[in-house]
Amino acid sequence: MQANPTLEVNVEGKLFRMNPVPSGSFEMGGIESEEPHRNRKQRYDRHRHTVHLTQDFYLGETVVTQELWEAVMGSNPSHFRGPKRPVEMVSWDDTSLFIQKLNQQTGLPFRLPTEAEWEYACKAGDNTPNSKQPGSIAWYADNSEGRTHEVMTKEPNMFGLWDLLGNVYQWCQDYYDSYPSSEQVDPIGPVTGQQRVYRGASWATQGLWVNASFRMKNKPDYRSNTIGFRLALSRI
Repeated sequence: MQANPTLEVNVEGKLFRMNPVPSGSFEMGGIESEEPHRNRKQRYDRHRHTVHLTQDFYLGETVVTQELWEAVMGSNPSHFRGPKRPVEMVSWDDTSLFIQKLNQQTGLPFRLPTEAEWEYACKAGDNTPNSKQPGSIAWYADNSEGRTHEVMTKEPNMFGLWDLLGNVYQWCQDYYDSYPSSEQVDPIGPVTGQQRVYRGASWATQGLWVNASFRMKNKPDYRSNTIGFRLALSRI
């Protein structure tokens, strides 16, 4: 199947791009060698399982920036200010309101990525943990100087996506639960729950945790200067 072209969207004069991600299969979840601290192994789900994503989709070339957030919402909640820096101090609930307004402005059905889509895009066909040195692809505790940085200042992955690891964690659509142990097709996570998933790593993350299989969770109204988000869009 021919890949979809990059989608460029203009919101109040602020351009952002959505990159195509092809359908495919991958191994989702962590393995023992990815567990740097055994007493915190709950952050890696040992139910490693095959996931098939049957439809192409789009992901934001970068996480949502402060200038895009301001263009949609008219304000900026971020702690570390800068138009090209990631927006942070946004809860899962906040991202839902942003997406609702963005969809009204653009007529496009933006959403958060599922956890499976996020991990698939982060691994970009490579199931080998930490196949690149974190410093080349991510702003994290060892190089961030205690703050976020402008997007697109590290290397992108094979899908042309920046900051999937580092800078800020990214909210996903899913409620949190343990992974199933069986093979899955287009999983969307549990239908109910108390906490939402966020993935990746942030400017404050220690290097051993800058990993595509690392999972975090919190209540949907939780805000932190380590958490932002990335847009997704089903094939159009």
